[in-house]
Amino acid sequence: MATAGRKPITFNNSAVHEYLSSGFLTYSEFKQDATPALVRAFDDILTGVSRLDFGGNTRPLSKRALFTLLAHLPVITTGIIMEAYGCSEQYSRKIAGALRVASRAIEKCLPTGHACPY
Repeated sequence: MATAGRKPITFNNSAVHEYLSSGFLTYSEFKQDATPALVRAFDDILTGVSRLDFGGNTRPLSKRALFTLLAHLPVITTGIIMEAYGCSEQYSRKIAGALRVASRAIEKCLPTGHACPY
């Protein structure tokens, strides 16, 4: 029997996950140990993403929470976020959307020999 509804969005966060989980367990450690340019870029990205307007509640998401999820989740889905946070499906979709945007932007800033566009 087929289930109704859309197929869940699965986002590959492996590049960001591998970089962050290899040396930075917390946002505080990252801010202390990473290069100043990378810290500024991450802070700008996470600040912008945390303030995205997904409709409804305008309270910003936590930058620390976003960083922690990016560092610990190789794959981003609404279901995984619901399980990790114990929050509603609607709020999980909001967080998952923010994480996808952040991951794409952060991936461009990871140390690969290219200049960060931010």
